[in-house]
Amino acid sequence: MLNAEHIQLVLDLLCLGPSSFIYINDITCPNITSSHLASALAERSKDSDLHVHHVFVDGVACFSSRILFDTVINGLLDWIPSWNEGCSNWSADDRQERYNESLDGFIHGIRAVSSHLQREHEDGEVKLVLIVKKPERLKDRLPEVIVPLTRLAETSQVDVSVVFISETRWEEVRPPLGAALDPFYVDIPAPTKEATVQHICSNFISSSEDDTSHSESEIHAYSPHLEPLYHHFISVLYDSCNPTIKDPQELQYIASARWPGFIKPILDEYERSREDGESFNLPSEDVRMRLTRAFKPSFIGAMEDLHPRTFSAADWCKVNVPEDDIMEKMYRTPGLTSPSRRGLDELDNDLNGVVNTKGKGRAKEGGIDSLPRQSKFILVASYIASSNPAKTDLRMFGRGVDEKKRKRRVQTNRATTKVNTGPVKIPQPLAGPSPFPLDRMLAILGALLEDNDVDTRIPASEYTIAGEYTDMEIGRVGTYAAVIELTTLRLLHRTTATDKVDGPPMFKCAISNDIATSLAKQLGVGLNELLWDPV
Repeated sequence: MLNAEHIQLVLDLLCLGPSSFIYINDITCPNITSSHLASALAERSKDSDLHVHHVFVDGVACFSSRILFDTVINGLLDWIPSWNEGCSNWSADDRQERYNESLDGFIHGIRAVSSHLQREHEDGEVKLVLIVKKPERLKDRLPEVIVPLTRLAETSQVDVSVVFISETRWEEVRPPLGAALDPFYVDIPAPTKEATVQHICSNFISSSEDDTSHSESEIHAYSPHLEPLYHHFISVLYDSCNPTIKDPQELQYIASARWPGFIKPILDEYERSREDGESFNLPSEDVRMRLTRAFKPSFIGAMEDLHPRTFSAADWCKVNVPEDDIMEKMYRTPGLTSPSRRGLDELDNDLNGVVNTKGKGRAKEGGIDSLPRQSKFILVASYIASSNPAKTDLRMFGRGVDEKKRKRRVQTNRATTKVNTGPVKIPQPLAGPSPFPLDRMLAILGALLEDNDVDTRIPASEYTIAGEYTDMEIGRVGTYAAVIELTTLRLLHRTTATDKVDGPPMFKCAISNDIATSLAKQLGVGLNELLWDPV
């Protein structure tokens, strides 16, 4: 169980101590923590004389005080309103009292629930536990109930504890003026890789045991025989998605979409060999590593589609079914590219007329020729920004008083007798692309558009100052959207985190010199004249 020690601590505080308000800060997996806490409370209630009745309240679903009060009162008694009985809420002694009209009525309802449960469990004590998920949403919609919830045990005079489970800190939820009760803090750290992988694999085992549609001897995608391979698959998926996603439920959702395609070549090979009477054996280390290299680039594409829920896992799995001859291709191509070179190799294939999928499951035809003209200028500007040092931009793109561009100084190699004892300087084409800030690339883009795109523009009489139209073009929303699209296609790599707010975002160009030269020829840009150290 994830975070078992912290769950046990909260359980002891609820059942053994007088804590009436506990705040659990879980920045990774609050949903899993909530479900584990509910299971632990149910088990503790069975094994002791303390009868614990708990209820879960979702801050997103309870957008009004009536819904919140009814959810608490009905949930503590497992009361389900019936349509045949008028959908009435629970009421003590069938007097049809309303506990949802005001906060005072809700307090009376808590007392009535406690008295009712005390009469049912005369052999022991009764403990009420109210667990609120996403309390920060209650602060936005129902700020007046935060303070009464923290002091529920004090105002109702019954044994009730309130537990807040949130991804945010208490300081962001705390009401002003210090009216709320200070909670007992429980900070749950992010789970380790081993714990996350073990948790996801345990769900794989439980799903295999619950699956009754297949016989025990039949090999399918969730067969228990494939558990070692699934463990390796989850480990690789964790390494690929961990910088962005740490929630085990999100990782498991992505795994449910990619695992059937990952295991399909193995199952197809087994079906062909079963006709010869061969039994199922796990793939060798070589086959496993080749499968990993072939499918690892698609993990990022699955994450980008499934994490914001633009695709469902079932639909994404249907769209991204691997080819039937993928095993033959893996052995025919022993050297597979790394993820950092993926955009370059896909564009090279597009230039040769190959139709491929760019991690999204949607075929791209035409390749680099199908990009918009503005996107081609952005790629050329990005290649120049990644190839030239930043201090050379003024010399390469600056203009003097006579509106003429300054030219790159021609460097001549002169023989010298001085012995160079310092470190050897690596030429920029061999050192690889360098990261650049977005505003620098936009400045280079403006210079390229001003020199090579003026003749193709529609005349606009409202722009009278030189360069005014270009400044307007590079500041459009479409330019920034084109940068995001090129990043999605792996033609640009973002080197800074998306949630970083200090400083401009940093990017790195991912196209080769041949592709940049081809783009420059289509746009009429003299690329070699703009490179400080040309190839």
